[in-house]
Amino acid sequence: MRVVILWLLIATAAIAVEDQRPELIRFRIKDQNDVLYTDARYRNAPLLVFWGDREGIENLGDWSPVLCDSLASELRGYRLRAVDVAHTKGAPFFVKGMIKKRLRAEGNAPVLLDWDGAFAKAYDCRKDQANILLFDRTARLVRIWAVAESDPATKAEILVVVKETVAQRDPPDR
Repeated sequence: MRVVILWLLIATAAIAVEDQRPELIRFRIKDQNDVLYTDARYRNAPLLVFWGDREGIENLGDWSPVLCDSLASELRGYRLRAVDVAHTKGAPFFVKGMIKKRLRAEGNAPVLLDWDGAFAKAYDCRKDQANILLFDRTARLVRIWAVAESDPATKAEILVVVKETVAQRDPPDR
């Protein structure tokens, strides 16, 4: 009887620990083209969020395309989503149009403009750095990397963790 109770306590504790990982926040955020995106679009598949503030977003150019290109070639048939999020909280109202215009001119993929700072608050993202957040298919946070400049060792580490996360419960499409 004691063994059964002890086993149940250990199993319950293990489940509780896993459930403490932060979940992808609920959001409704527009991109630079005023297209609305919600969290529902990014659930049920692993997700990479590339987050940056004014300085960090500049570093994302060193990370986002390279990682996505590497992952696209190595994870053919697996589902992985990615999204860029710009921390724009605190930008004066008269600068908002210029931010959108600049992002449009750069011809970027959609960049979600987080005027409320929801991502920074929920995940304690580091300022002045690119932050790469990985969520599993249950929308639970797996890991956050705060990176400044391009570093091959860190890129290799991120690729390994992303591949492991994607492969966990997501067999390739056939």
